Amino acid sequence: NPEHGKNFSEVVNEINKSFEPIQLTIFTKNGKREFQINDEQPIKLSPQYFAMLHWFADKKINQKIGIEAPKSDKADLDEKDQVDFFREWSDEYNHFYGKQKAKDDVIVDKEYFEIIKSKLNKTLVDKIGLALTNRIMPIKNTDSNLFEFPKDITIVLKG
Repeated sequence: NPEHGKNFSEVVNEINKSFEPIQLTIFTKNGKREFQINDEQPIKLSPQYFAMLHWFADKKINQKIGIEAPKSDKADLDEKDQVDFFREWSDEYNHFYGKQKAKDDVIVDKEYFEIIKSKLNKTLVDKIGLALTNRIMPIKNTDSNLFEFPKDITIVLKG
């Protein structure tokens, strides 16, 4: 794809790598904000994107269900259950985001989740190619609003 400055052989190489078993290593020591696929060069991410990737990784490593995406935006808050859900969900995300950047807590609603997930996806495509991104990007369970890493990925956290 000329837009990404990659030649044909680089794209073929990325596709071939996407068929290999994948170990996704996430580095958190000293605020690195980096991830690595297999033995490739570590790749740095922005705090927001890294926090989301780390959050999904933490769920998988601790054998918890994935992340249930919010179904509405903060402007729609009127029911106590929704307010509690947003608060709990935002606290979880901010646990990872706060380790990366000193910033006011963010409210994680449907719009925020979709924007950050979409931008993470685009960043990964730019850095590792479409084929590998499709292998590691958290996917939505068809029966629910739950997003999780694909089952065939091994996750390692190095802190």
